[in-house]
Amino acid sequence: MNISQERIWLILATVLEFCVSLYGFFILGAKKRTGGDKLSFILLFIAFFLETLFLYLRGISINHCPITNFLETLAFLSWALLLIYFIIGSTYRISILGFFTAPTAFLINLIGLGGRPDTPKLIPKLGWMLEVHAAFSILAYAIFGIAALAAVIYLMEDKELKTHKLSSLFFWFPPIGDLFYIQKRILLMGLVLLTAGLIGGILISPKSSWDWVKISWSIGIWLFYLYLVFCSFLFHPGMKRLSILSIGGFLFIFLTFWGINYFSQFHRF
Repeated sequence: MNISQERIWLILATVLEFCVSLYGFFILGAKKRTGGDKLSFILLFIAFFLETLFLYLRGISINHCPITNFLETLAFLSWALLLIYFIIGSTYRISILGFFTAPTAFLINLIGLGGRPDTPKLIPKLGWMLEVHAAFSILAYAIFGIAALAAVIYLMEDKELKTHKLSSLFFWFPPIGDLFYIQKRILLMGLVLLTAGLIGGILISPKSSWDWVKISWSIGIWLFYLYLVFCSFLFHPGMKRLSILSIGGFLFIFLTFWGINYFSQFHRF
């Protein structure tokens, strides 16, 4: 199967995510809960399967973990977002999280599909550690993305509580105290994976060729989330402040990653 044929599966997944996004906007706009969340879950699961198929076929084609160019990296991030959603959403029974994950995954795939030419690039032969480093880092970014989406849910719920105008959608939200509990554990999970990815990246790179642009950016991200985790477990900051910082952190990662990638000496996609 050639590269253009592989993209079909990712396009189909993107279409399904768009459909779930439209339905989610309708539900959130009307502030009315319906019984369509099960259908949305099924559609997102199909989208996840199609993205898995795309990554699997692309990996076979290039004989490497499919994170060699702009499209593959974004597709992997979108896939990771859905994976973390299924884990977190099922564990903590936050079905409404799917309506926030779907448009995020759709937007990421849309940018990837409409962006740079889809040409796989050669990756330095540094063995499986390079693939683990990259995969762990992107999984960590996906976890921080889910944490940011959970923070958006908190801000919406908090607004309804403060205005004393509870819609039927309010009863779809998880208990507001549970969101703080969930947020802490999601951030800790992401920090652990980011730490593993950062250590792996340093270990596989010869000291003489360290990419200080990418390393400095990664350490800055790591310190930021270390601060969030440290504060959330020891000092119990206000949930609103934690939510705003969590959203800002993920937006910073997503908006600056491509600029850092451009100026990076070795980590270019």
